[in-house]
Amino acid sequence: MVKNKNVHIVMTGPDLEVKGGISGFARYHLKQDISDRFKIIYHPTTVDGNKIKKICFYIKSLVIFINRLILDRKIKIIHICSSSGGSFYRKAVILIISKVFGKKVIFHIHGSRFYNKAHSLRRFCIKKALDISDSILVLSKQYITMLNKIIKNTNIKMIPNAVDIADFKSISIEKKDFLPNIVIIGQLGKRKGTYDILETIPLVIKEIPEAKFYFAGDGDV
Repeated sequence: MVKNKNVHIVMTGPDLEVKGGISGFARYHLKQDISDRFKIIYHPTTVDGNKIKKICFYIKSLVIFINRLILDRKIKIIHICSSSGGSFYRKAVILIISKVFGKKVIFHIHGSRFYNKAHSLRRFCIKKALDISDSILVLSKQYITMLNKIIKNTNIKMIPNAVDIADFKSISIEKKDFLPNIVIIGQLGKRKGTYDILETIPLVIKEIPEAKFYFAGDGDV
C-alpha cells in the first residue's frame, strides 16, 4: 500500500477490460507493490466498441486528463503505453498535453509497425513525438536498433514484458505429472514471434520427444 504520496504517476493505456497485451501489462503492474514513494493512477484512453464509441470515449478521456493535470499538482510523470497505428497518434496527443504542463514523459512502445508503414508526414510526427519524450521504453533490443536509426533521442531502455509466475507455483514439475502440451493463442505471424517459437520446437522435441505444440489464432493461418 502507498504510504507516501509525494509523487503521482499517471499510466495511460486502453481500458483495463479491453482484451490485449497492453491492458494485460497494465493490470499486472498495477497490482505490484512498486514503492511507497509513488502513487500510480491509471488513465484509460480507449475502450472496445465501434468508432463512434471510441471517439467519444477518447474526447472525454482528454478532458479528464487535462483536468487531472490541473488539479493534481503531485503528478510528476506520465507513463504512456502505446501500440501501433491509431494508438500511437492518440498517445502522441497525450504526450503533447503532458509536455505543455511540464510533466516528464515515459513513452512505452508495445507495437512494432508504427513507423515503417507510415507515410512521410506521419513519420515526421512519430520522430518528433519520440524526440520530445524524456524516456522511451521498448520490449526488445531490435526496437532499440530500429529507433537509433530514425530518432535523435538516445534515452531508450529495454524492459521485456514480465510474466506473473504466482499462478504456476502450485503446478507440479515432476516429469511423471508433466503433460507436454504447449498452446500458443493469439495472432499468428512474424510480428508476434510465431516463427521464433517454430524454430525452438526441434530443441524442445530433442529433450521432450512427446511434446506437442498447438497454435490458435488469426493472422498467418
